[in-house]
Amino acid sequence: MNWSFGIIFGNMKDLSGDDKNYGVDPYENVKKVIESIRKQNIENYEIILVGDHYHAEGITGDDIIKVDFDESIRKAWITKKKNIVAQTAKYENLSIHHDYITLDDEWYEGFQNFGYEWDVCMMYISGGYFCVKRDYLLSNPLDETLVAGEGEDLEWSVRLRQNWNYRCNPNSKVVLCKPKQNHLPPPHTDPNK
Repeated sequence: MNWSFGIIFGNMKDLSGDDKNYGVDPYENVKKVIESIRKQNIENYEIILVGDHYHAEGITGDDIIKVDFDESIRKAWITKKKNIVAQTAKYENLSIHHDYITLDDEWYEGFQNFGYEWDVCMMYISGGYFCVKRDYLLSNPLDETLVAGEGEDLEWSVRLRQNWNYRCNPNSKVVLCKPKQNHLPPPHTDPNK
């Protein structure tokens, strides 16, 4: 089966200014993600990089499509980046993920065994990684008025849950390639005390 992979990367600071790269170099992450895709031995695929070119310099290949994104237009505008993947993709099956999600070595084999009768498919519900049919995402885009940290993935899931063929694929795993963090926000501290 044919796949378009969309990697969302760049200045991943949320609205509070917190670094969502957690001190990990996005360029190195993008290279790891690309390597994990190429290891799958998929006959027909493309890799769409959406972000600022600073984080994609030196990344080349016949399988690479770079879409430059001006990070200054709107901070943390990942909904726009994900919709751009669908607009750019030539294959129906999309795997859209952040630059800190790599594919397990048997990811593609897992999808071959699982099948392709779905609109949206993932291991778990998260905006960091999901697979979706191109035409489905083009017809049901993410809400570009929302940015990272504003529940953009939840809004999309709730809005569409009545009209999607949603499946969880336990056969195709992904790997988090950034340090594990306590995802709870730090307690508020009063600088005057």
